[in-house]
Amino acid sequence: MINLRTEKKIILTIVSLTIISFFFGFIIDENSGGGGDYFGDIRLIWENQKIFFKNTLVEAIAHEDYLDSRSPLAYIIHAYFNFYSENIENYRKSVFIISLTLPVLFFFYLKEKFNVNIIFLVLISSIILLSPFFRTTSYWALQENYGLIFLVLTSWTILKCKHDLKNFNKTFFICFFSCLTFYFDQKLLIIPILSLFFIMNNFNIRQRINSLVVFSVLALPYIYFISVWGGIIPTRALTRSFTFDWENIGYMLSIIGFYVFPFALFKKDIFQNLKTFFLNRTNIVAISLIFTYLIFFAFYFESFEGKYANGNGIVYKISEILFEDLLLKKLFICFSFLSSFLIILIFFRNLHDRLIIIFFLILSLVITPIYQEYLDPLIFIMLFTFFKEKIRINFIFCIFLFSYYFFFFLCSFFYYKTLLY
Repeated sequence: MINLRTEKKIILTIVSLTIISFFFGFIIDENSGGGGDYFGDIRLIWENQKIFFKNTLVEAIAHEDYLDSRSPLAYIIHAYFNFYSENIENYRKSVFIISLTLPVLFFFYLKEKFNVNIIFLVLISSIILLSPFFRTTSYWALQENYGLIFLVLTSWTILKCKHDLKNFNKTFFICFFSCLTFYFDQKLLIIPILSLFFIMNNFNIRQRINSLVVFSVLALPYIYFISVWGGIIPTRALTRSFTFDWENIGYMLSIIGFYVFPFALFKKDIFQNLKTFFLNRTNIVAISLIFTYLIFFAFYFESFEGKYANGNGIVYKISEILFEDLLLKKLFICFSFLSSFLIILIFFRNLHDRLIIIFFLILSLVITPIYQEYLDPLIFIMLFTFFKEKIRINFIFCIFLFSYYFFFFLCSFFYYKTLLY
């Protein structure tokens, strides 16, 4: 059996190498997430940023060349508060530095929430540095990391509020941080929704009313954006119309299931409770629905041969690599959808967590194609923050979790390096 001193040495060595690899990735212009490189998304972001450098705020928001589906909050902050962004290289460096705050904040959040050996929390927080999409976003000045930073700040404030339910200042910051999470990334609308539910369930009437007022005031800028753009995002940023794409539900399930899998393996009594799980009527109905969905996917949905080849997540990518026959691809993907669904259903036993999953599934219907980056490392972070399922943290769990995500990083790195470039 490994003693505590040896565990500490192993973890510190792993964390040190992870941090070194993260900085080395920036030096070599790594693109392990597919959206980086000077010919990637940074071109669009830098052009948008220059609009806010050269124009007044009102002019920039309504500018005909502003092409971004997110709100302009990040561009506004860089334009008015980042004095180290006069060229694209300094802009990249500043976003890289900002992104480094995420694993640090995540560590301090974990430290307050979990009463376990602190060295385990150091390793867990360092896993974020292995996320291919966190790395690519950090290196290439993309925008996903801003929302994740404020997601952690929101959850941290909620955690502190649980110890002091009479403190209005903390409820204000819950409203403020959660709204900023949404402004940085609209798909994180679930965060202010969950924050509002927390306030309504835990505070008195006065605090509830005050919080509703704060949320209403903070919503005004986005109402202004909508009035200027004529929609929730600039019309010029729309690459395709919003349509319901039922195939995306399966791909979203497979992406979520991928991140939940290592946690499910270490869930207490998960295998002993399988009999109870399959006797639950709600679970039986849900399983019946997924089988119906798989039948439609296999026989009635539009063939995915060559469809959105740059999206659909890890399962689709693996099927493209392993199989040439369309039938085998569909069988593999259907099996993955079913496995992911069962993993999610077995792991998340409470209604609160299942409703969050349903939110992402509904969201997937109107986002085409689905990209892995939308949920990486979002689901990993939410498993420790907004999801309520208990997580048992020990040395074996931490090492397995690190190994799992490290292997994913290597696969993603070589996939984009070998197949796309």
